[in-house]
Amino acid sequence: IEETQGAEKREQEAMLERQKAGLLHIEQTERYLVDETALAAYREDIKGGFLLMGGPESDAREAIRTIRERYADGQIDMEQFIKEADNKLRLVRLENQ
Repeated sequence: IEETQGAEKREQEAMLERQKAGLLHIEQTERYLVDETALAAYREDIKGGFLLMGGPESDAREAIRTIRERYADGQIDMEQFIKEADNKLRLVRLENQ
């Protein structure tokens, strides 16, 4: 832009402004992977739950990691992720009783 002049410079500056505006729009509208409704549903589903942090629960962490990867890859949606993770943790709790 600095080396151009006249109409070409104005065109490049306008294009830069459009790109900045587009980036700002993306930052504002696509900032999060989940919306507030999905997050509220997740919070409701995990009430009273807990995360396993070490010891014999490493199998559960591995299972949750696998589910998380499937979600990140788009193979399952948020609702399915929550259900599968909850089922895995429930199974581990029963096994550890």
